[in-house]
Amino acid sequence: MDIHITGEIEKIDKRINLVISGLLPNEECTVKLNVHYSWTDCDMESTARFKSNDKGCINLDKDIPVCGSYTEANAMGLFALLKDIKITASKRATRDFTKEYIICKFSAITKQSSAEVEIKRKFIYKNIEQLHMYEPFRGEYFVHKDQKGKEQILLLGGSEGYINSILPMAAVLSNYGFDVLALQYFSPFSDTLPVSYLPRFLMNIKLEYVFQAIEWLKREKGASEISIIGLSKGAELAMLIASKLSFVKKLVAISPSLYVYSGIPFPISSWSLNGKRLPCVHLNLFAATFDTYKNIIFSILKLPTGYWLTYELSQRFCLNRNKKRIPVENIKGDICLIGGKKDSMWNSKGAIEKIS
Repeated sequence: MDIHITGEIEKIDKRINLVISGLLPNEECTVKLNVHYSWTDCDMESTARFKSNDKGCINLDKDIPVCGSYTEANAMGLFALLKDIKITASKRATRDFTKEYIICKFSAITKQSSAEVEIKRKFIYKNIEQLHMYEPFRGEYFVHKDQKGKEQILLLGGSEGYINSILPMAAVLSNYGFDVLALQYFSPFSDTLPVSYLPRFLMNIKLEYVFQAIEWLKREKGASEISIIGLSKGAELAMLIASKLSFVKKLVAISPSLYVYSGIPFPISSWSLNGKRLPCVHLNLFAATFDTYKNIIFSILKLPTGYWLTYELSQRFCLNRNKKRIPVENIKGDICLIGGKKDSMWNSKGAIEKIS
């Protein structure tokens, strides 16, 4: 049995394909993927079972698994299936993605034989430097060493609060010619590197803090235009910022909301401007309690958790709802909205339909 991998193997954002040969015709084979991240001892794993063709070959780009969580030919399907092997694990707090990597080990197992192959994939493969910034804002800045005048991207994460969760995305974006500033805007109590001047909760966060980071990009990097990418709660923030600043050239909102919602965990607006809290949709306490208990059960059953019902009921029954709507008509730049029909956190598909 032989395993052959094709594609740009060392680049983590590029598609690769797996071809297994040397099998018996129509032989069943279990294919397993184990992924190890350089900054943690918590590996991830996925499995699917295939049947070889008449020539004793399996091609993940062309063959549909006979058993697995995806039901179509997809070379990257095993990556989509990845789940943590351990619930808790030690993780390194500071990560330099000019050096970080993942190890992917593919195994093919039949009743007769087995084979495995291991590859190393890097997040950054260009001449890029990662700068750890703590003043006047907390951010990780991915900048090209050899060229100036790069397009600047501001990247905003979601309600997890940890800047580490968006660093892989920032690193990969920098490979495509952008300078990327991943900005942290609050510091939860569970933050392994707490930032003293940031709020501990996702509440009453000053938009001026984000403006300050953007002004730094304009002043220090000579950027006349800024692009913003926001994810989930960060998408809400990104849309607010873009509606206030005319020089935002492009906006990408991933799982966006049309409304400003209250913060977490108290019924206080997530954002403020000029010392005043922005009007917000307050979360329905009954729905939030129901979703919380549902999430406990879903976690045990290993089902997707979220607060879809909470956010949907809260905005549907909110008085003066239009006053809490994000003024998307004020956004001057191009807008790209990305959502999912099965988004369990909130109704991002419905929000996109209303925004567009």
